[in-house]
Amino acid sequence: MPSRAFHHKNRHGCKTCKQRRKRCDQAIPTCGGCARRRTECVYGDTLLEATPMSMSTSLSIPPAPSTSWATVDPLLRAVIAPQISHVEPNELELIHHYSATNSTAFTTIPGLFPLRRVDIAGRTPEYPYLLHGILAVSALHLQSTAADMPQSKRLYYAEKASVHQQEALSSYIPTLNNINNRTCHFVFGFSAVLAGLGFGFLCTSERNAISDPEEFISRITTIFDLLLGTVAVANASSNWIKSCESLVVPFKTILSRQEVPIEAEVQNALEGLFTGIQLANALEVERHVPHAHIDISVIFSSAIPDLHKAFRCIGRKEPDNFLGVIGWPAFVDSSYVALVKQRHPAALVVLAYYGAALHALDHAWWLRGVGFRLVEAVSAIVRAKHGEIWQDLLQWPSNRVWESVHGAASTTQLRLTTDTDMTSHISEAPTPFETAFVYTYANDFSEP
Repeated sequence: MPSRAFHHKNRHGCKTCKQRRKRCDQAIPTCGGCARRRTECVYGDTLLEATPMSMSTSLSIPPAPSTSWATVDPLLRAVIAPQISHVEPNELELIHHYSATNSTAFTTIPGLFPLRRVDIAGRTPEYPYLLHGILAVSALHLQSTAADMPQSKRLYYAEKASVHQQEALSSYIPTLNNINNRTCHFVFGFSAVLAGLGFGFLCTSERNAISDPEEFISRITTIFDLLLGTVAVANASSNWIKSCESLVVPFKTILSRQEVPIEAEVQNALEGLFTGIQLANALEVERHVPHAHIDISVIFSSAIPDLHKAFRCIGRKEPDNFLGVIGWPAFVDSSYVALVKQRHPAALVVLAYYGAALHALDHAWWLRGVGFRLVEAVSAIVRAKHGEIWQDLLQWPSNRVWESVHGAASTTQLRLTTDTDMTSHISEAPTPFETAFVYTYANDFSEP
């Protein structure tokens, strides 16, 4: 009688196979055993402990019947196929989704800039980070638009987005040392895409995955650094970028449009913020609070004035509203971002007001819930570490986001909410590929 085959312990198998004491092939979203038995396939948290390498090599997703090369745009298929020696079904699904669905979300504004479906695809052999950028955003979009998606599949798409982002960075970072007139447009464009991906990861993550307010603020400041990096790339290659007429004309048109008057309520709130921070800081100077002697003049000279501009843009049509709001961290002086990293209460309070402005763009799938959660995180930190005088300054942004989600505020205290509370209609809003590319040009073409 032949000996029984040795069975290796499988720590990352699905719960169903573990209960049945059967070996799991770890296919996502449904393993082979569950597919044969037609039972629900659920993975535990151990799935997230797998390394990106093991995730990319051991996990596979069976293609849907319609997911085949025949369903992918012919031109897109022609330029991508040579780059992928073996097209795995899971990658094919992301390419198909980009071709059939997500690419239309990338280009909701005709003529805005050249990073369209064909343009990106045509450049992917030369700039591989563009292909991985497509796949990363496609995975995030898939995760965000399927409310009834099983948890295991949501985790799978999040991991695929992360893996493709890392793959993109590995080929993108070396190009920063050799920016020229041929590469600058795509290097610049992708630097903006990275910031958009940062927002996308925040809004598609489970709330419990970033339950620590400090961690959430750190993720936000990382995005701010990416936005500042985008401006740095733009400044380094501004003459080359400005020579591209298809880019320059749309941005000049947007920036020349008349500003929308700011809401009276917002105007009063920002004026109160200005004087409130002055009073709070003066009181802490008298009390010899250590951080009170840190120079916060940038808040009055840059951060709050630029917030006025951001709130004015909210009343505009797309993409003008995204241009002003998303671009605020790139336009504000970098020393303000340093204050946020130090968790200075004045900088945090201003950040909460930015969260209120960001929440106005909640209909975009890649920003949904980020503004609300930013106000939450700031409120939690200020409440835990600083006095009531700073907490009082958070009343307006807290009520602003609370009312927009739940109607008239029944309390002045911002409360915790769930992802379902923040779910809003997914519209054809500009995406990271569009918006991030737009706002950075304002820095070049706006009047001094």
